[in-house]
Amino acid sequence: MWKEIHDEHNKHVYDDCLTQCELDQGELCGYTEIPLSSGKKHIDHYVKRDIDPNLTFSWTNMIAAVKDYRFGADWKDDHIKKSDYDSSKKRYKNILDPVVDDFTCRFKFYTDGFMEPSDCNDILAENTITMFNLNNETLKNRRANSMTLARSMFEGGMGKDEIMYYMASDGFISAIEYELSQV
Repeated sequence: MWKEIHDEHNKHVYDDCLTQCELDQGELCGYTEIPLSSGKKHIDHYVKRDIDPNLTFSWTNMIAAVKDYRFGADWKDDHIKKSDYDSSKKRYKNILDPVVDDFTCRFKFYTDGFMEPSDCNDILAENTITMFNLNNETLKNRRANSMTLARSMFEGGMGKDEIMYYMASDGFISAIEYELSQV
């Protein structure tokens, strides 16, 4: 049935779902925080359709995501296994769910854009970084650039709220918030 919403007559359904996901996520990729306006995007099923087809049309299983084989949704889809899924809980066992789980303070960021769990014992956060390849060089560089810009703006006299407002559409909000929390 999922393929049917890509048909010419039903494409508006897919487009409407993608638009709503984008709005719900502040127009940022649900996995990488890359602005969705920056390239190819799609609806990713957090739990792959072939792992649990019953979640295909579940709103909490649809994530607007950047399309890039090096990280994010595409990386997850190439590396996740059916054995990673807990069917009784309708979620993966060892990674965080960006729709359901609170990511606040789960990660820390370094000036080079590298990220790691804030708590070294947080296996879910560590596995999430690995499963979405969030320390891919491209992502690290983009995060580092955003963090450097935010720090420069702060040092130039802008307030933290003003910086967050100004940079909201640039993505990497978690890294920017972390950087500003360190000054």
